[in-house]
Amino acid sequence: MSFRRVPTGIPEFDELIEGGFPENSMILVVGFPGA
Repeated sequence: MSFRRVPTGIPEFDELIEGGFPENSMILVVGFPGA
């Protein structure tokens, strides 16, 4: 199954998550400030 991806605008992060977040999905990103 293939998902359309929405880029975050941060090239390095998009590369880590295979091009962006899956379209029409809810994502929770958690971490310490500056992490």
